[in-house]
Amino acid sequence: MTIQDYLASLRGKTAAVLGIGVSNTPLIELLCRSGVQVIACDKKSREALGERAPQLEALGAQLHLGEAYLDDLRADVAANCRTMIALAEREGLRVLVTETVRDGAYQKMLAEKGYAAAGAVTPSFHAEHAGLAFDVCKNEAGHAYDDPAFFARVGEIGKMIGFSWGGDWGKFPDRPHFQWDAGGSYTSAMVRAKRYPPPMPRFEEEETMTQEQFNTLMEGYWRSLAQREPADWSAEAREWAEKNGLIVGDGNGNKQYRSFVTREQLAAILYRYAQYKGMDVSVKGELSGFTDAGKASAYAREPLGWAVGQGILNGKGGGILDPRGQATRAETAAMLQRFRQETAN
Repeated sequence: MTIQDYLASLRGKTAAVLGIGVSNTPLIELLCRSGVQVIACDKKSREALGERAPQLEALGAQLHLGEAYLDDLRADVAANCRTMIALAEREGLRVLVTETVRDGAYQKMLAEKGYAAAGAVTPSFHAEHAGLAFDVCKNEAGHAYDDPAFFARVGEIGKMIGFSWGGDWGKFPDRPHFQWDAGGSYTSAMVRAKRYPPPMPRFEEEETMTQEQFNTLMEGYWRSLAQREPADWSAEAREWAEKNGLIVGDGNGNKQYRSFVTREQLAAILYRYAQYKGMDVSVKGELSGFTDAGKASAYAREPLGWAVGQGILNGKGGGILDPRGQATRAETAAMLQRFRQETAN
């Protein structure tokens, strides 16, 4: 294929040129003169480009210049557009916004050349008075529009944020296009009449938490509970339990009255109560049959052996004892009932 054949194949199509430097300027001029609709993007300002900007525009090129290229969008739409770009970037998808607002003359030209739907000669969501739409391309030289998978994924991200995606349109699919229409509640006619959709909710990504982060968070919570003073209503019961050795606290003397009781702690309390009542606690069960027996605290091994031997504490199936797991209300009720049955015999 000759260069003439290639240019002929591009006639009537849209091409994005990234960067308006010394090497790309002749390319933009050649494409424009060959009947290609050129969108030229550069972070330089119009002032920095000097005479080059009006010269290219005179040839029909549409320029997107400067760092503040999203400022023409309505603020809520611009904020979510930036979020969309960031989320796509996280997946390795380099998105470049090629267009935000357009005037009537440009919209009419797009419709006449078939770049917009027939009859769509007046801008709506792209209108300067609206700022509700933008177009994107793949930020890769030579492959700005030829990657359907890229646009499909970016479309999914945009819809997740709340935008309507032109790629879903049946009669005139427009994969680069995104707009805020409040879930399809606002039409082009409504926007042309300056009836605009309400502010677009700011997309907030749901935060995830790893198991390690959750464990750290809960450990901190339990520590904070352990440091709080117990309620006055339990004063008499606490005094009795401490006096008779049922509750002895940790190595620092902290009784942890605000903490959740674990299965091994409940076994230890029942074991000490049995001793307090003068019951025989010599019968011991074997803990080696549980795969997680090694997780039991040293002080709790004898009480756990007794509780297992008496049938007061059972495993959770699959060889799991879960000694440091929280004792639920149901588990506590079951252990108390079994304790009463065993001590009644």
